[in-house]
Amino acid sequence: MVVTDAEGRVLWCSPARPASCADITHARQLGLVRLLAGGPAGSHDQGVGRRL
Repeated sequence: MVVTDAEGRVLWCSPARPASCADITHARQLGLVRLLAGGPAGSHDQGVGRRL
């Protein structure tokens, strides 16, 4: 999973994991949702897996 800012700069790049997993599940497992919880992006569940 890779998260970028509006300019395309990489903000987060997670290690590859075996098997298929939904983006939000992967983000929760890695702690990314918790990291973004209080940020300016608003509802973090809506942005995870897409460009924030």
